[in-house]
Amino acid sequence: MREAKTSRAAGGRRVVGALASGVMLAALFPKIALSPLAWVALVPLILVARAAPRPRAAAVYGLLTGVLFFAVLVEWIRLFDPTGTAWVVATLLEAAFVALFAALVRALSPSPRGWRGVLVPAAAWTATEWLRALGPLGFTWGGLAYSQHANLALAQVVSLVGTGGLTFLIALVNAALAAVLAEGARDRRQGVLRLGVAVALVLAGWGWGRWRLAQPLPEGERLRVALIQGNLGDEGDRHTPVRPDHAPVYLRLTEAAAQRGAQLVIWPESAIPGALLVNPALADTRAAIAQAARRHRLNVVVGSAHVEEGRSLNATFLFNREGHVAGRYDKVHLVPYGEYTPFRRQLDFLYRHFPVIDHEFSSGRGFFPLPADTGPLGMAICFESAFPSITRALRREGADLLAVVTNDAWFGRRSATWQHYHMARFRAIESGTYLVRAATTGFTAVLDPFGRVVQEAPLFRRTLLVADVARLPRPTLYTRLGDVVAWACALAILGLLVAWRRQRPPSG
Repeated sequence: MREAKTSRAAGGRRVVGALASGVMLAALFPKIALSPLAWVALVPLILVARAAPRPRAAAVYGLLTGVLFFAVLVEWIRLFDPTGTAWVVATLLEAAFVALFAALVRALSPSPRGWRGVLVPAAAWTATEWLRALGPLGFTWGGLAYSQHANLALAQVVSLVGTGGLTFLIALVNAALAAVLAEGARDRRQGVLRLGVAVALVLAGWGWGRWRLAQPLPEGERLRVALIQGNLGDEGDRHTPVRPDHAPVYLRLTEAAAQRGAQLVIWPESAIPGALLVNPALADTRAAIAQAARRHRLNVVVGSAHVEEGRSLNATFLFNREGHVAGRYDKVHLVPYGEYTPFRRQLDFLYRHFPVIDHEFSSGRGFFPLPADTGPLGMAICFESAFPSITRALRREGADLLAVVTNDAWFGRRSATWQHYHMARFRAIESGTYLVRAATTGFTAVLDPFGRVVQEAPLFRRTLLVADVARLPRPTLYTRLGDVVAWACALAILGLLVAWRRQRPPSG
């Protein structure tokens, strides 16, 4: 009887620990944004995973942490699906990676002793976070690195090692602290030493970031860019008809930008509803944009849609100084269940009973800069700005200025608006270039290569931003090497997992 009570009490403590990690992880991000919790948020879960009787039990506690974390983080998904089905599915899918993390800690690092007790949890979290960003269902929301968006000095390390490297540092401190708390008095001195090393690495990164921020901005050919935040009031309506008051607002602000000396004007995603080039009803709009570009010798980037070979595309069009359409970029990485239905053919038997969206886009054919007269312009449309691999690909293709166009009106003033915007800061730092962001209702902003805000428009206010930026072709170390830290962590965990499987006694 006493053993049963003890077992129930231990199980209850583990549940509380798992929930504590879930609460702290959720609190890292807007609108709560208690970013210092990142340095301790994983500690309860690591302790719980090691206390679990077996990896499967640890996975259950990890799932509990993940469900609480992601249910709060992505509550805005309900905006796209009033039934709540997509929210539940997304929460469970993302939580599965937290469950995997807990199982890996229990299997590969059941003891907190030694450097293995510190490095394995840090590598496991980094690897699982990287894994959940891959594939058609890839999702980067909730990455530990993004919790440090306001810690600009420390964020500079992503120019060297990417968000995976920063995530590893944060997880390393968590793992080292968990080891200190778990070790006995005799071994605690060594645990404190390892914690000191982890903290020293973070301080070194912070110190280097402080030094970097004190350096003058890189020099490059100057360019005056204008960003238009139209705030028309209907951008969050998925069924917005083509209305005559869309184009005139943007054209009027384009004229104002030209008067202020702009050379490149960027309209946000879906600024012109409908297929701009092929819809006869938009012929006058096309002609007006071309005329404005030609009259003022501007490059104008317009967010709209396109239809080609029966495929609907989320597109941006580049009008050059001669008024011709000189390029088009089609969104490649679409929003699952927001812009397309993953595995539509394979799961048709299911989707026919539970349709998610009624209009689907197709993916573009690759990542490449638009050939603006002002220089190669790397475009990312909305959700694409959440993926460092996309902006890295654009930089490697020659883009010396990055632009994000987005329609975040769907989110209103929910946390997703801030979550999405903060990711842009990391794309600028990783790439070592200016990043300009044009949003239908906000946040429209100009960020410098160190992630600092040059200009920013308030939410839900019609605004024209005009700023001078520099074209910067020189790549960062991250641009050259990519996610080497995440790859190393994944390979290390895979190797340890293979060894663990071989060492396990045969069942039965």
